[in-house]
Amino acid sequence: MLGQEFGSSMISKSESIYPLLNSPENLYSRSEINLDFSKHQLCDVIAFERFKDVIPQLSNLESLSMNLKDFELTPSDCAQLGNLLPVLPKLRELRLRNFLIGLNNINKFKELMLNLHKISNLTGFHFINKHYEINPEIIYILCKATERMNKLEKFSSQYTHYKKHLLEYEINYLIKTIAKLPNLQTLNLNLNNLTRSALFFPTLRNHLKEAKRLKHLNIDIREFYAISKDDLAYIIQLLKNMSF
Repeated sequence: MLGQEFGSSMISKSESIYPLLNSPENLYSRSEINLDFSKHQLCDVIAFERFKDVIPQLSNLESLSMNLKDFELTPSDCAQLGNLLPVLPKLRELRLRNFLIGLNNINKFKELMLNLHKISNLTGFHFINKHYEINPEIIYILCKATERMNKLEKFSSQYTHYKKHLLEYEINYLIKTIAKLPNLQTLNLNLNNLTRSALFFPTLRNHLKEAKRLKHLNIDIREFYAISKDDLAYIIQLLKNMSF
């Protein structure tokens, strides 16, 4: 899967839930929901509040995707989600996309993330941000949250905007954290220009040997230029050893 377009099969095309929020009982049997707050969806705060109200009744929900582009969570939103998501008994896949985290919200966002391990059946976690700048504190929180998710089999992470000189250490920490997940089978990484760093492949090489059950590796290589022959040979050998 090396070089496959990132996320091509990760984001569902679920039917919009917003017309159903006025009759939330129609949501209770759903196994998959895509919550999209980008501008073209014409969503509002009221719709989000209604969705939070019905979360405890979504007993059949197995996959939840939340795209919060153009919608900033309040500290109260983060606190509520941190308490509500763990009550979903069948949730296996969670995608958090384009979270806009303000400085006044960082502590509640941390509480939300650190509560995700309480989702008892969570085996897939995807944190994707293509629209807002990622700072080191967000990466640190993501690492601390991921360390607790021992059941994860699938992990995806994608960033587009960041301050490169601030993030190389944090990305090293993130890869090290992910590689230690005992059940990890699928890893998707698109770190944009960070993959051009001379440190990226040695970091990957040093830590992926810890991922004993890894079967599927997807890295966006369109931006690569700083890769040694040894690192390339290692990645090729790693792929050969995987069972697709």
